[in-house]
Amino acid sequence: MQRLIRLFACLLLAGLLGACVGPVPKIDAAQTTLSKIKTLTVIRPPQTKAYVVLNFGHPGLGFGLIGGIVAATDMNNKRDQLTAVLKQENLALPASLTERLVSGLTKEGYQAAAGEAPWETKDDRDVLPYEKIQSDADAVLVVAPTIVGFVDGGLTASTGGSYVPTIATVVTLLDRDHKTVLYRGYHVAGWQPKAEGWRHTPPKSRYPNFTDLMQKPADTAASLIEASDAIASTVAADLHRQTAAADSAAPAAPAEVPVASGAQSGTPPRQP
Repeated sequence: MQRLIRLFACLLLAGLLGACVGPVPKIDAAQTTLSKIKTLTVIRPPQTKAYVVLNFGHPGLGFGLIGGIVAATDMNNKRDQLTAVLKQENLALPASLTERLVSGLTKEGYQAAAGEAPWETKDDRDVLPYEKIQSDADAVLVVAPTIVGFVDGGLTASTGGSYVPTIATVVTLLDRDHKTVLYRGYHVAGWQPKAEGWRHTPPKSRYPNFTDLMQKPADTAASLIEASDAIASTVAADLHRQTAAADSAAPAAPAEVPVASGAQSGTPPRQP
């Protein structure tokens, strides 16, 4: 019962955050700062224990604590059913998001690599003490997911009372000292919070009800992967370096001129 009451309280808090309270102010990364970063460690987040099913339009939420507990119980049961189905699809989220981030940031010119860190669980949340991170890279990127699953924002939401694949993350770029915050961004794909400060990507898939959500597990899993790809894209865009674009546009060096008639230089032409 206490767990259900805590879940109801979390739902109220999430609704409040989405409606009127913005996140901790984001910090934009300066180009002068990004240009100095060569090596970058992307910390792999912990594996999702359960894929959430949130319904902010649930009828029970309009009837106080008792109705809220009923709503929390229903969502708790749906979460367990969905998690069991998606585990059979071998869906590795959000851990696999790390590989997508490494790939995207490498294209931006960073020497990016995945890394591990000692995540801890406090009050049913995964937290990472920055001082425990071990990395010699110029900077460390920490991705802390807050929602991984499906959210129905209610009839007043832009998704019109449908479940949409949703991944919400807090992304923090730390300097080499693992203390100085160089960048903090809030990225969400799927459900759109009403609060300011979120970098939102609209969903590509919608499920009118929970039955549709469960009908084709492979498609359901794929829709979460799409949300993961969207997060990786927006994070890479926020950390885009102007120098990376300039380097990629640089002309190729010409082939060396033969040193003697009929002789070839020992250095092959540089490929474009």
